[in-house]
Amino acid sequence: MSSRPNAPDRLDEKTRQAAPLAAGGVIERVPALTLLGHAQAARTGERATLLGLRAGEAVSLSRTEPSFSALSAGASPRPLADPFLSRHTAASLAMRDGALELHRDLPDVTLRVDGVELGAARSFNDDELERGVVIELADRVVLLLHTVDAIRGRRQPSFDLVGESDAMQRLRKDLARAAATELRVLVRGATGTGKELVARAIHKASARASGPYEAVNMGAIQASLSASALFGHVRGAFSGAVADQDGHFVAADKGTLFLDEIGDTDPAVQASMLRTLETREVVRVGDRRPRKVDVRLISATDADLEAEVAAGRFREPLLHRIGELTLRVPALAERRDDIGRLVVHFMREMLDAEEQARLLDGEIQDTPWLSASVLATLARAPWTGNVRQLRNVVRQLVVLGREEPTLTLGADLLASLGPSPGPKAEREGSGAPDPEVGASAAAPSDPKRVKRPQDLTEEDLVAALEQTGWRRGAAADLLGIARSSLYALIAAKGIVRANDLEAAQIESSLAKHRGDLAAAARELKVSEHGLKLRMQALGL
Repeated sequence: MSSRPNAPDRLDEKTRQAAPLAAGGVIERVPALTLLGHAQAARTGERATLLGLRAGEAVSLSRTEPSFSALSAGASPRPLADPFLSRHTAASLAMRDGALELHRDLPDVTLRVDGVELGAARSFNDDELERGVVIELADRVVLLLHTVDAIRGRRQPSFDLVGESDAMQRLRKDLARAAATELRVLVRGATGTGKELVARAIHKASARASGPYEAVNMGAIQASLSASALFGHVRGAFSGAVADQDGHFVAADKGTLFLDEIGDTDPAVQASMLRTLETREVVRVGDRRPRKVDVRLISATDADLEAEVAAGRFREPLLHRIGELTLRVPALAERRDDIGRLVVHFMREMLDAEEQARLLDGEIQDTPWLSASVLATLARAPWTGNVRQLRNVVRQLVVLGREEPTLTLGADLLASLGPSPGPKAEREGSGAPDPEVGASAAAPSDPKRVKRPQDLTEEDLVAALEQTGWRRGAAADLLGIARSSLYALIAAKGIVRANDLEAAQIESSLAKHRGDLAAAARELKVSEHGLKLRMQALGL
């Protein structure tokens, strides 16, 4: 695969005149509307690039205008075409005094901007457009008004990553370049952004695709066992070593080793890891004989490794070794126009073929199952848990609303989203939760109590889970560790999860507590919400 930068698409003369140029002739960003929600969910993600605004043209919003195109090659533009929308212009966009303004044209049509009903008009500054402005039209359509690159480079393969935002296009381009090399890659990004998906995509697109792919969560390995886990051990090397055992480096020979949460690597092991990367040899615990390994290392972290180096907790030479190339995975808030695409993708994963057809290809209904109000609320959420949090919310929506005529966000699910971004005035009256209502009810953790994930005992985990009502996300926040680390530790230590419960266990506990779901959840040591989902899955 070539790592040569992709040539930009050609622009016609009108586009060249309309798109602003930065110093050096580089095309800057221009306004666009992306469909976050439509009565035909298959249209989610279509875009109208509003180049004419820069040339002084106005853009009407109605059933027939503007025209939206799927971002796939060869797609024909088409209007919203929802028969429940008026053919008359409900609102219009235009540049006025150097600012982009949305003007109301029909007084009796619902028109909300970031959850607040629009008055006569509102203008938007560059920061608002870069973040993205959520527009609800007639309770039928949800649009994101934002800015996009005026030129899209040559289309990259999807690499099994969902999203068509500019941020994802740039990530795919960087991913393709990384896959074409043998350099070690450090994937950086906030928790829940999909760093492991990126690592796996690099492996699958590389010359090592036919070799093994070994994934390890460093935060879930106990400090005393980390050297053995990575490098292997010989019989008798320590108590319990009853046979020779190869480690993850040997298991990944001729392939790729992915080390997630690399910042949690035990300091005593970092020196051995540095030596292995320098010599391409491993020495098993209790052994003196080195063994050659041919491994491409990909690491990931949401930690500030530079700060860890300054604090003496992470070796600077190791940071340079693992980060020959660095890829940054964007937060969901930086790719807000992908939210609708991701919602539909996760729903398709949960629905059978008949249900998918109803969602994607059915006739336009008076009351769509996936409503505009739900999509608008999801689009305004801050998504501190990023794509993982969105996926979990969508799964709960489907499970709880599969048999309902339209999906709704219950109070618990709405509170879990956290406060919508934007000024306080925008939140008031929007239906968004209070700023005080966050994604978890747990109090901020005391820094003195925070431990490294691999040093946490089962008692530590159970205490945090009990304190937070067995909600794993809140427990991870309380312990000061990544959620992925907590989930791995729960699995490793055999702590019961809601999905492990049998119908007889649940029925017995409910009978004992006379149907009190909260009491049953406490006894079964799961969250009340998790218990509800498990009961629904079991048909109870």
